[in-house]
Amino acid sequence: MSFIKINRKIFDHWVFDDAWSFKAWIDLIGMANYEPSQCIIKAQKFTIQRGELIRSMLTLSRRWNCSATKVRTFLLMLEEDGMVVVTNEKIATRIKIANYEDYQGFEAKQESQKNRKKIAEKSQKNTLEERKKVFRDMLSSFVTDNNREMCNDFFRYWTETSMKSEKMRFEMEKVFDIGRRLSTWARNEKKFTPPVADSSNDLYNNVMRQINGSGSR
Repeated sequence: MSFIKINRKIFDHWVFDDAWSFKAWIDLIGMANYEPSQCIIKAQKFTIQRGELIRSMLTLSRRWNCSATKVRTFLLMLEEDGMVVVTNEKIATRIKIANYEDYQGFEAKQESQKNRKKIAEKSQKNTLEERKKVFRDMLSSFVTDNNREMCNDFFRYWTETSMKSEKMRFEMEKVFDIGRRLSTWARNEKKFTPPVADSSNDLYNNVMRQINGSGSR
């Protein structure tokens, strides 16, 4: 795709107040993969998902005409603001643009519609248990040891059937994107559940990382 979408809220954001920061941020979005691919760096193969890029601090510092320390500080500020997820890959750095679909959302919307149509077509042919399995398989990519109980609650709620038909709750929605729904679920759970330990924040952040890494919102 030859363009990206920019929310007007960026003009009130700290990244817009500094010309260098704004240029670097837009450059990150532009460098992020539009579709999954693989690359080889120093004889090591990497898989780069949609919305991700892999670069070294040195490469970015040369590209942005600054020190590697300034690059690290900038990425840390972005990460603290929930704009990126940074992962060290020993010989390079993996940068995941959070909410990448907000910048490339048109295709994502089309993909979501295709997925929903696919589910609907299967729903017409399959039994209730088979349709539940389809939903469970779609949810499984988000499940970790830390959020398993939350995902089970999410599954039970959205697969509850109507008394008037055998349609499950999620099948009666006009649009259903598991990534975005799970994101909202996790956010609400964090809001309304009194924190018992620091792990509550870890749970929410882990869910968000899983969602941002899947591509469905």
